[in-house]
Amino acid sequence: MASFDPLKAYRQQSARTDSVPDVFMHAYERLAGYLHAAARAAEARDIERKTVEINNALMLVLHLETALDFERGGDVALLLKRFYRLLRQEIAKGSAELNAPVLREAATHALDIRRVWEESLARSSTAPPADSATPVTNPPLNSFPPQGDSATAPSRRWSA
Repeated sequence: MASFDPLKAYRQQSARTDSVPDVFMHAYERLAGYLHAAARAAEARDIERKTVEINNALMLVLHLETALDFERGGDVALLLKRFYRLLRQEIAKGSAELNAPVLREAATHALDIRRVWEESLARSSTAPPADSATPVTNPPLNSFPPQGDSATAPSRRWSA
C-alpha cells in the first residue's frame, strides 16, 4: 500500500490551482531556499550537501530561464535573461569558493525578483479598468531589479 504524502499532495494541488505569477513567486522563494541551504552547507564544509543544493538552484534557474517568452515579454524578458545569466555566475562563484555570503546575496537577488512580481500583482489588482481615462504605465526598465536604500539594502555588485 502506498503511503500518503500530504506535502506532495498540497504541491500537486497548488500546481493545478495557482496563477502563473504565484508559481513564479513560489519558484523564487524555493530558489532562495536552495541558496540559503547551500550557504549553510558551505559554512559547514559539507561539500555533498552544498552540491545538491547548488544543483537544485541551478536547475530552477534554468527552468525559469526557459520559461521566458521573448515575443510577449519584450525588454523585461531580455532583462530577466541577463539577470539569470548573472545569477548563475554568482552561484558558481559562491559554490566554487565555498563563499556563503555570495550565496546568500544570490538568494537576496532571487527574493528581490519575487518582490517585483508581488508588487506588480498588487499594482495590477488596484489598476483602473482598461477603459478608464487614467493611463496605466509600467515601471521604468531602469528600476529592475529594485534598488533599495543603500544604507539598508544589500550591496549590489551588478544590475540588470
